[in-house]
Amino acid sequence: MSNSQPIRVFCVDDHRIVRDGLALIIGRQSDMEVVGAASSADEAIELYGRYRPDVTLMDLRLGATSGVD
Repeated sequence: MSNSQPIRVFCVDDHRIVRDGLALIIGRQSDMEVVGAASSADEAIELYGRYRPDVTLMDLRLGATSGVD
């Protein structure tokens, strides 16, 4: 890989095992890093500005809230 910055990924899912699994898989990639994670849409909105990811992986069904909303 070149000297470019890794792709910064933010994971949002209400199931911890999914968040942890994604972090494990992404962490094995030399050109990616997980910069943060959230378990709800409200938490994701709050943390997104702090982490400023390149990519957000978001569950579409977050309990009572839709990931699309």
